[in-house]
Amino acid sequence: MRSEVVAESRSWIGTPYHRRAFIKGVGVDCGLLPYAVYRKFELIPEFTAEWLANDWFANTTQERYLLMIERYLKKLFVTQARRDFRPEFLPGNLVVAKVFDSPVFNHAGIITTWPRVVHAVPDCVSEVDAAADPAWAGRVIAVFDIGLPA
Repeated sequence: MRSEVVAESRSWIGTPYHRRAFIKGVGVDCGLLPYAVYRKFELIPEFTAEWLANDWFANTTQERYLLMIERYLKKLFVTQARRDFRPEFLPGNLVVAKVFDSPVFNHAGIITTWPRVVHAVPDCVSEVDAAADPAWAGRVIAVFDIGLPA
């Protein structure tokens, strides 16, 4: 099933960035891309409308997004994004980062084959090398397990 999660995340590549949206081919943001992918496989429950409030996880000093993730997924570790592989960097797992000098985790992606990550950026959803891409490289990241067998 991990390969199906990866395939689904890759099927979003090219979807334009649109804040607070999650419609494949139309628009999605980096926080809702993992939600849409994981919901397809019922790995997380459906969310409520308050999640879509302005700045629901960005531009804040409160770890709102991280706390929501921790309700449903097991945090494996926090480290710096780099090329070396850890057993927890499994395909389909969620990775979040602190970007734009944020004090909180405010960017998310889905691991395909570490260090490759599918994420939504201001242009569109893309797959990048997290060890080299400026959105990930050298950033503090946290990895979460989606609860599927390796």
